[in-house]
Amino acid sequence: MIADYGSMDDTLSIVNSFDDSRIRKIARNDIDNRINALNAELESASGNYIAMMEADHVMHVDRLKIQHATMEAEPTITVCSSRIKQVGARKPERKVAKSSTSVGGLFENHLLDFLWGNCIAHTTVMIRNQFLKEHQLRYENYSDAEDFKLWAEIAKRGGQFYIDTQTLLSCHAANQQEDEQKLRSSENVIHEIVEFLVLLPFVWKHIQIPMKEQYCNSEVFGISVSSSNCFQFLY
Repeated sequence: MIADYGSMDDTLSIVNSFDDSRIRKIARNDIDNRINALNAELESASGNYIAMMEADHVMHVDRLKIQHATMEAEPTITVCSSRIKQVGARKPERKVAKSSTSVGGLFENHLLDFLWGNCIAHTTVMIRNQFLKEHQLRYENYSDAEDFKLWAEIAKRGGQFYIDTQTLLSCHAANQQEDEQKLRSSENVIHEIVEFLVLLPFVWKHIQIPMKEQYCNSEVFGISVSSSNCFQFLY
């Protein structure tokens, strides 16, 4: 699916030049910004998995094959990510994760890993579509952090994240100003995560939180906590 929200180049003419039923173009009057375009794609997606891709990024030829195999083999994984290569960066390859998942594999602490910041690059992901539909999740209007906000909401509902150690996507490195803007935008999401964790004892009385036992009966940041004191520690 290709969503167009005011492109000024030959995107539409190029898309229209292909006579292929697998290509679906989304061009509506209400798609006037990035968030609306992303949500239009989610609404139109009917397959089991949704793989994100930006127009100016390049993915490994076997990226979809690799991620599809992972999702099929591990039905508990909600979001499958990978490492990403930044072209033009001083460090041409970086690990997507910044927490205990730096080496790749399954997230160890679900939502807690996001307290370090956004450790999932948007265009590296393949998402289980049914999970989004069951929980009615959409992109929200969080400037430069709409992806991070979605990851947090998925994690709050018990979604599992996995990072493939292979580099399956490359993109142009963001400049320092863009990086700083993303960091500032991500702070709002991190604050919301902290508030959510602090309020969990009250939330448990009203909704089901699958990761309840993991948060309060495991080691958090190397400190063993119990259900009676974990939120005091986090706070």
